[in-house]
Amino acid sequence: MSARATAKSQPSGAWNDPITVLLADRDPLFLHGIESVLHDTALGGAWKVMGKVGTVRELIHHPRLPECSVLLSGLFLRCGRFLSVTIPDLLVNHPGLKVILFANDTEIGLIPEKQKKGLILISREIEPKKLSSTLRDALQGKHPANIDTLYPREDSATGSIIISLLSGREIEIFRLLGLGNTCREIASLLDISIKTGEAHRENIKLKLGLPSARRLCQMARARVIWDQTGADYLI
Repeated sequence: MSARATAKSQPSGAWNDPITVLLADRDPLFLHGIESVLHDTALGGAWKVMGKVGTVRELIHHPRLPECSVLLSGLFLRCGRFLSVTIPDLLVNHPGLKVILFANDTEIGLIPEKQKKGLILISREIEPKKLSSTLRDALQGKHPANIDTLYPREDSATGSIIISLLSGREIEIFRLLGLGNTCREIASLLDISIKTGEAHRENIKLKLGLPSARRLCQMARARVIWDQTGADYLI
């Protein structure tokens, strides 16, 4: 019996044969870490990694994809066609393939609601010792508790950020924060004092109803990704 058939035919019992997996993510260190955990029998490893890819193109054309029963992937948000075209095409061309996506709160906020249907979402920050059991639960149609935390809080979705509340200068600073600049760097770029930059940052945080400067930077980063990707491409 093939690994794919085994995964389908064992809803709750033992998993005797390795489950064949293709890993896909932009971060090679993340891929290496996931592979190590899946191979660790002490953590319940019964997985066979058929390949690791870092781009959507490699994923689509990987020669061993037809042999895989599971795709474990990051979201590839910078590639706008990933959710609206790539994933649907994969499911049509490989009907036995289960797609499990790693994501965090900020990334979930960037996915249009209709694109979440049919996706299995796993926290990108999952503890290694829980990964294997969580993946198995997901493949068996269960709803692991840690998935609940993925759904965005009211302040985490990019769509909830009302840019019109900000002044022109605040929008400029918000975007510079999203590009990874510190207040000192922003002050230098805009030829303002550091205190003025910090005051603008505090005003932006208050206007957007965000609880901390760290959360503001996360949301600013999410907005930059959203702008670079383009909502039309995601939807």
